[in-house]
Amino acid sequence: MHRVALPAAQTTYLKASNAGADDAFGDGLALSADGTTLAIGATGEDTRGTNAGAVYVFGLSDAGSVEQALLTVDAGPSASFGEAVAMVYVFAP
Repeated sequence: MHRVALPAAQTTYLKASNAGADDAFGDGLALSADGTTLAIGATGEDTRGTNAGAVYVFGLSDAGSVEQALLTVDAGPSASFGEAVAMVYVFAP
């Protein structure tokens, strides 16, 4: 992914490592302040139960994009984890 002037051009394609039908990949999105980390929610992901949900974390760079983590919770079926995602930058002097 690259920051470019408008109009923007697609430079990468992000896909869940364990993509499945009806996962709702992209329900929630959060981009870090420096543009190097992207969190993508998938409320229909089924690793922890039907529609329990998940969040995929991607590292973004000029060299490409890499899935760094798959976050799930043991909240049971229909938890819809990943519906809302956010990132907070904490400055530590």
